Amino acid sequence: MIEERRGAPDPERPEGERTKREPKAGPGPAIPSEVPGAEGNLGEGFTFRFPAGVRVPLWVRAIPFVISALLYMSAVFAVFAPLPLLLLYLRASVRWQLAAVASNTALVALLGGPAAAGLFLAIVGVTAVVLPHALRYSPARPDRAIAWTASSSLLSLVAGGLASWGLLGAQPLKTLQASAQIVVDRLREMSGESASNWNVPPEEIIRSLLVELPSGATITILLLVTANCFLFLRANPVGLRQKFGISENYFRIWKAPDYLVWVAIGSAFTLLTDLGIVSDIGINVFKVSMALYGLHGLAVLSSAFEAWRIQGLVRSALYALVVTMGVPLLLALGFFDLWFDFRSKLRQS
Repeated sequence: MIEERRGAPDPERPEGERTKREPKAGPGPAIPSEVPGAEGNLGEGFTFRFPAGVRVPLWVRAIPFVISALLYMSAVFAVFAPLPLLLLYLRASVRWQLAAVASNTALVALLGGPAAAGLFLAIVGVTAVVLPHALRYSPARPDRAIAWTASSSLLSLVAGGLASWGLLGAQPLKTLQASAQIVVDRLREMSGESASNWNVPPEEIIRSLLVELPSGATITILLLVTANCFLFLRANPVGLRQKFGISENYFRIWKAPDYLVWVAIGSAFTLLTDLGIVSDIGINVFKVSMALYGLHGLAVLSSAFEAWRIQGLVRSALYALVVTMGVPLLLALGFFDLWFDFRSKLRQS
């Protein structure tokens, strides 16, 4: 009788049950293919797997507890600050992710002060915690997950400002006015001219900065959340896109809601005349609408690059050129795509 080889699959076992790794022949214990404690938090099957037998150094495991703060304080790479915390969520428990958020917030407080730490917690921390759950409960609709995450971050900012005013006696409005004054002083230094020679008085510039602050904060958070959601799904750890039913081309075919055109036109109408606070609200709504059309235009541009087979460094360079110097082009592509449907014409050609 021939002895059955150790580790050979049992022919009587149903094919669907042969999912776990069979132990290898030879002496010694079998090496697990999964690191203990690496179970994901997004449901069954969401797990990072490291190569068998590889021991991850302690300093590698400690990187997520400091890297987000360093990215945030660098200013240039601040937009990528939530990404390490998002990846940590997949291979560690929720409490470890919250511990990483806390450690990064403490490091930002040490380097930049309490105000910087509060902004980091409300923007980066909330994005890292809320976005994975929003993706889980909005399958196949990353745009809804982005909307929920950005809204949560904005509410956290407002709540933080109210808490600092009510509990700590801070004066957020005076702080914002002082910051706007610093911006105007920097502009005067860069221009080398006296403020009396400006076409717009410095007081009017300060007022405009304060009035348009809500739309500025909303657009900043929207772009940060969108960029991190795109990179998170683009990396596709543990097959996130497939498990959530998200198409690889989702961001390329995304479009702004059709009703947004009426919101943009209505808010633009309030800018034609001075209606006081109504015009102040209108300019904020108009700018947020244009930001959404800018993202729509970026999706149209991505479809064009794909149709023309522009890849690699050339594609990245064109993206950078358009984003830095061709924003009106993106706005026009997004706004008029409602009527002209540029992507269908690209497919036909």
